[in-house]
Amino acid sequence: MKNATEGRAGILALRSCRRTTDNIFLAGLLGFGMAALGSVLTILVYMLFGLRFNPWDDPLKDMRQLITDGKISAPFGFSLIYMTFLGIWLLAFLWILLLKNERPIMTELKMNQTGNRPWAIGLGILLGLGANAFCILLSVAFKDVSLEFNEFHPGWALLLFLAVAIQSGAEEVVCRMLIYQKLRRRYRNPWIAIIGNSVIFMAMHLANDGINFWAVLQLLLVGLLLTFFVYYFDSLWLAIFFHTAWNYSQNIIFGLKNSGTAAIYSIYRQQGEARTGFFYHTGFGVEGSAGGCLMLAVIIAVVLLIARRRKLQPKDYWAEAELEADAALAAGTEGVELLQSEKQGGKQS
Repeated sequence: MKNATEGRAGILALRSCRRTTDNIFLAGLLGFGMAALGSVLTILVYMLFGLRFNPWDDPLKDMRQLITDGKISAPFGFSLIYMTFLGIWLLAFLWILLLKNERPIMTELKMNQTGNRPWAIGLGILLGLGANAFCILLSVAFKDVSLEFNEFHPGWALLLFLAVAIQSGAEEVVCRMLIYQKLRRRYRNPWIAIIGNSVIFMAMHLANDGINFWAVLQLLLVGLLLTFFVYYFDSLWLAIFFHTAWNYSQNIIFGLKNSGTAAIYSIYRQQGEARTGFFYHTGFGVEGSAGGCLMLAVIIAVVLLIARRRKLQPKDYWAEAELEADAALAAGTEGVELLQSEKQGGKQS
């Protein structure tokens, strides 16, 4: 019989409140499954409304053809591409709400008294936009990229921001909420959840066009940064809107590749041929550059310094559940020991 303190020592120490699907392999499989199936479900809905898609092929290719055929406008079509992630939101919510043991995970998305506050939305947008624009403007200064104004329509700009928020938010809900919290529930060492969900996030992008060494490293770094927002500041909102502003800045404002995906519609657009430089990669955008990695490393160092100086206490959603599980396990162990003692006493008499 396992006692309440067994398995507590070591980096991989397990918590007594863990569930079967909380191990890193199954959590990662769950994330990949939601990402793939969720997008397919949304595209099937599009097809019901008469849009011609191959749900098993690259939706960007089909959307470009629809735009070329004049069946849909470029900004609306591009917003629909980002909105394919709606299915991921749906699957994540169904998983959490239908499984009673998973429902506490939803707490991370709700407004709270610490990090999920209106200020987190504004700060996330400011940081994400500023960080990405910093790299792009330096690329322009170094003459690696040349930009020209394309067009600006407030309605399309707002719609695309909401669409990008759906896409970025879906990735954060899967990685920084679902996978992260499942790993936090399984392992006592929080760094397993911090690194584990970041590695899974990075792996989800490995099939993107233009992937390279710096892109892999940067995806891992941005995954860590977004997780630190959740771990130290208890703010999934900050992570969602940093991610949203980063993608929106790169793809919609400046019209450059975002994780290998070329823009269909943007406020500014690339003029002439770009070249790979310290802050830009022609195949993957800012996210495939050494300079982007350096910038993210600096931001991570600042976040860790702030957390240390302010002595921030990370939120542990499973501390109470673990205490309850420990108490139940201890009570069960004592009951078994008492029963065995009574049986032995009966035999001796």
